[in-house]
Amino acid sequence: MLYQLANCRLSIDDVGAAFPNAKYIILYRENLARQFVSHRLADITQQYALRAGDDKKLTRIVVQPEELRKYCDDTHEGYRELLRHGWLQKCSVLLSYEELVQNADLWLRRVLCPMLGIEGVAASTIFQKQNSQPLDDVISNYAQVEHLLPSCRQRLEWAHSDSTRTSAWPSR
Repeated sequence: MLYQLANCRLSIDDVGAAFPNAKYIILYRENLARQFVSHRLADITQQYALRAGDDKKLTRIVVQPEELRKYCDDTHEGYRELLRHGWLQKCSVLLSYEELVQNADLWLRRVLCPMLGIEGVAASTIFQKQNSQPLDDVISNYAQVEHLLPSCRQRLEWAHSDSTRTSAWPSR
């Protein structure tokens, strides 16, 4: 959602200057194709969240290869630019959505709450994972985009760091 800063004509340095003592959670998706498909499905079904008891709206979509390629390239570049800001590393946690949902309690108790100086809490939510089907079940023209999927993955690390995780961070 880095585009929201650009939409507001703000840079990450503007945010840092306005909030010099802030802590940041940089939450990103490792699988950008899944993120792209999730956005498209939400737009088509108008179901942007799935709560317990809600009926999941299912549909299939056509993905234009050039749109997926541009989305992945633009998102990769946005994060590369973000991670070039050395000051951000000192006040942020860099965390993938996939890591967070795999073990939210661990991340909350060992990283996020301590970073914020608060007591660790258990994770809880009223939301359910919305798009868990394999991509080839959701994308009608999967064969046309399958070759792009490996380049639509990312594992982010800080540009200037000996290590991205300390011993306090959960391991994958």
